[in-house]
Amino acid sequence: MPSSGLSVERQDEILQEIGELLAGALRPGWSRATFTWTGIVGGGVLSSLTVLDEEGRSRTDTIPRGMNKLCGRLKDGMYRPGAGTWLTMTYTLSADGGHTADYDYNGEPELGGFEPGQYAKEVAAFPRDPEHTPDWLSAALERVPNFYAAVYAEPGEQYEIEIGPHLGEVARAFDHGGWTVGPGEYRNEFEFTTEWASLRTLSQYGLVRLAGKVDPDRWDDLIAFLTGQGWNFGASLYEGEKIVANVDPARPPAV
Repeated sequence: MPSSGLSVERQDEILQEIGELLAGALRPGWSRATFTWTGIVGGGVLSSLTVLDEEGRSRTDTIPRGMNKLCGRLKDGMYRPGAGTWLTMTYTLSADGGHTADYDYNGEPELGGFEPGQYAKEVAAFPRDPEHTPDWLSAALERVPNFYAAVYAEPGEQYEIEIGPHLGEVARAFDHGGWTVGPGEYRNEFEFTTEWASLRTLSQYGLVRLAGKVDPDRWDDLIAFLTGQGWNFGASLYEGEKIVANVDPARPPAV
């Protein structure tokens, strides 16, 4: 849970510390520095530092050590019950020592592509009421998987190569089972969808992982489908962070 809120005075002190740390690290001849920091509890930190010199030329610069600790303390201490805390801070420092800080509580971070599960951990750490949850964040949370499975390849005459099923065979099985098969989030991967489930693959040699959203009431149907393929697989259904249904592999993985 978030720590107790920081007073305005303590917030100002931390902002001053950030400015001093930046000023001490910048090479001479700068006029303005813009530091952007995004921190997501489940996804880590992304940051950038852009410096404008006295002739108006822009460059990126190295972020001094200690910034993550200061920004994390500020983010944690600025939590507002029901509204969450900011996701991104933009801090601007002038050569004369003046500074401004802008906090974005609701905008989707521009510095990187965080995963839905990472946003789920952020919201668990800094809870938000529905009216303080922007549409993009609600959509991301809706994509947090509640189903995980792994299909383990093993020898068999029914497979196209020495072991199987390989990813293409898994995709064909879903297609023949009436699922819609399309390109996945990553190159050469797939997404399988029905009215009651959406699963994405992440594969490697000898293993096809599945993760996505499944209507809990259709768990038995999905397990029956997977079992009917003759695959050696394991699967788990989650409610929050709790496993509510599970199937262990029928045999130890062969590879």
